[in-house]
Amino acid sequence: MADPTRPPAAGMARPTSSPPAPTARTVNRSTTQPFPATTLPPAPAELASRTPSMAAAPVRPAPAPPPPVAVEAPGELIRVHRLPPPDGRERRLIVWGSPDSAAAASFRVLRHRLLERPGLRVILVTSPARREGKTTLAVNLALALGESGRARVLLLEANFRQPAVARMLGFRPPVCFGEQVEFHRTQPQQSWVVVENVSPFLHTAAVAPDWPARPLLDGPAVAIALAQLRGTTYDHIVIDSPHILGSADVNLLEEHVDGVLLALRARSTHARSLRRAIDQIGAAKVIGSVLLG
Repeated sequence: MADPTRPPAAGMARPTSSPPAPTARTVNRSTTQPFPATTLPPAPAELASRTPSMAAAPVRPAPAPPPPVAVEAPGELIRVHRLPPPDGRERRLIVWGSPDSAAAASFRVLRHRLLERPGLRVILVTSPARREGKTTLAVNLALALGESGRARVLLLEANFRQPAVARMLGFRPPVCFGEQVEFHRTQPQQSWVVVENVSPFLHTAAVAPDWPARPLLDGPAVAIALAQLRGTTYDHIVIDSPHILGSADVNLLEEHVDGVLLALRARSTHARSLRRAIDQIGAAKVIGSVLLG
């Protein structure tokens, strides 16, 4: 059985500084020049990943930090909660945990290819079926895009059926992104709540792990959410979505994005499933596929 930690044959990235003690702040409204986006070649070759090395020296346990308090400035669209980083045991955080590995390098290559193509600010990551690595791809692509302060990146989790981003990044969302989508339809003036915990250049809006599984049925609410988040100063928005086959969730999302990136699992994804998935969403916005080992 294939190792779920092995990523695509395209590049990744690592944060340069660890976030401070948990407090919350508003996102910096200053603007930077966004990087051009890029085309992606079909299914890169498979590369191996290495497990992050862990220091063995004993460390004096620190006192538990106080819970973060959100601070919101008038008129701001984003409230940022700064939370502790993951404990290092999540092997799928390749760009963050194994930055010198061949697998991390493959995500950086992917970043470079995408940035060669202009107009790819909002990227939807999906797959034909379940368990084909779309969350691993979305999270590591977001880390690679923001590596070393290259850009400000927002990672959105739009998989309301089987959320996995918060568990992978090691935090519990202060406010579930699913709930935010619902109440922003009637209260669009409210701020969006995001988390910063692995890099100061990556913010995450995740679905709570105990959120009741449900399909994406409210098209207008999704449209309002993505339109508002496009109005923020993030250079890139990466969306981790549900798989394509068996539901219409991705169809509700893909009309609001600039490109769709497909995660494929080596020795698992079938060509017939891939063709059916592309037929369902249309080929116009498919910018490429990434083969995961």
